[in-house]
Amino acid sequence: QAEQEAVIGRTKPDSIELEDDVMPENSHVSRSDVKINGVSQKLYRRSVPYGGVLEHGLYFLAFSCDIRRFDNILQSMFGVSGDGIHDHLTDFSTPVSGNYWFAPSVAELSAVGSL
Repeated sequence: QAEQEAVIGRTKPDSIELEDDVMPENSHVSRSDVKINGVSQKLYRRSVPYGGVLEHGLYFLAFSCDIRRFDNILQSMFGVSGDGIHDHLTDFSTPVSGNYWFAPSVAELSAVGSL
């Protein structure tokens, strides 16, 4: 249980973030909480497990007002953000596909429509 908590950066029974003094710098929480100029790059995140015994995984969705936020988090997770530290969770999971989708606001659609 302690190893799983260190990989994720949260307590297993109640999902509380570990305190800063015991939070590993390669935990998922540490690597996915990216700050730019002291400001957290917040995302709306949701994940859903799928599958059975032979094939299983996790569908993950992230929504943001700026595509660079997710790029910065991915760079941090894969150790290419400048410090060389990667998210320890990536040692246990393998991404198999991904997409970026753009959902413009009504104002942006109106601006494009007036061109």
